[in-house]
Amino acid sequence: MTTNIKAIIFDYGNVLLEWNPRHVYRHYFPDDNEGMERFFHEVDFMGWNAQQDRGRTFKEGVADLSENFRSIRISFRRIMTIGKNRSEMR
Repeated sequence: MTTNIKAIIFDYGNVLLEWNPRHVYRHYFPDDNEGMERFFHEVDFMGWNAQQDRGRTFKEGVADLSENFRSIRISFRRIMTIGKNRSEMR
């Protein structure tokens, strides 16, 4: 297999690209920043996301939160469908 890749850039610490889940979730919490922050806190979003970075599949992550946070399961599944339309979600 031949490739034309000349360099790989690792962007640690938001130097080149800003990663902020609030940019995505703001759509699901219009005019409710407090609700969005409460959601992040209740589900420990950053801890959940760290598990994805460690190799847990997106499907497993959604299943985990859906099981452990039944009170917000419907909302979470609706929100997390943003990944379903991507061509490849691990």
